Amino acid sequence: MKIIFSVLLFSLSIFNCVSAKDKSYSQLNKKIPNITPYDCKGITDTAIIAEINGDDSKETIKLSIIRQHDKSGSWISGYKLTIDESKIQKTLDNAVEAVSLMLVDIDKNDKFREIVVAVNADPDGMEYYIHKFDKGNIYEIGSILNFFFDDPEPFPGNGKIYANNWMGFWTIYDTFTYSSAKNTLTKDNTTGIYDVSFPKDYKADITVTKPFKLHKDRDDNAEITANLIKGMKINILKADITAKCKEAIDNDYSPCHWYYIESESGNGWIRIKDFKDNVDGLPWAG
Repeated sequence: MKIIFSVLLFSLSIFNCVSAKDKSYSQLNKKIPNITPYDCKGITDTAIIAEINGDDSKETIKLSIIRQHDKSGSWISGYKLTIDESKIQKTLDNAVEAVSLMLVDIDKNDKFREIVVAVNADPDGMEYYIHKFDKGNIYEIGSILNFFFDDPEPFPGNGKIYANNWMGFWTIYDTFTYSSAKNTLTKDNTTGIYDVSFPKDYKADITVTKPFKLHKDRDDNAEITANLIKGMKINILKADITAKCKEAIDNDYSPCHWYYIESESGNGWIRIKDFKDNVDGLPWAG
């Protein structure tokens, strides 16, 4: 059993949710396997009762949404999670538009079910804040971002959590390992270099429209390995998303990312800022 409960939350009152098994996950407007949503008819505060830590005693889990204006008129958003007598409160960066409360079985080999507060991080998908309740304490395990909810399913029950995000023209996939003993999430990829995965229905060629050069290493002064000219076809194979450069804006370092390109004249690395306007066929979106 992978995702046990989902409570969909939208307005400003407390309501006793009625089980709505097999209904679609309405926030994403699609059917999600292994999920039992609760039809809460548009609420923001709710409570469920469930056994979550293997002690054969049911706990009362309450989620309250914080959404108010600060002195400048900007929204302050967050949530308060209460389990029996324990409480935690978290402030979120963006205004909460929709939230769901889920119980998930991250590792079916332990006795726990974890509590996940899922926030609509539109336009960036869903962000999952993961908690565990043990011996009267709520532990904040960490958070992951999922742009596509079920590609792959984030909580398959094997101690792994699968995450993904849209990078402008490709999808990045991450795997996290959960340690119930340490209450930690560890990202499996420690290099920051990823395979570039294009949308499944993407069929177009990527064609050079203006000349550019490829480097042997991820260094602006590295040896030139290829000179690409107009009309050449290229394949983008890998990306290094750890790089920084002076062209970054407001801590957005995406223009600095290095991409490894395959071409008929040779292979090599180039920053996205140095070739994105020199090719045609990239599936930009978002």
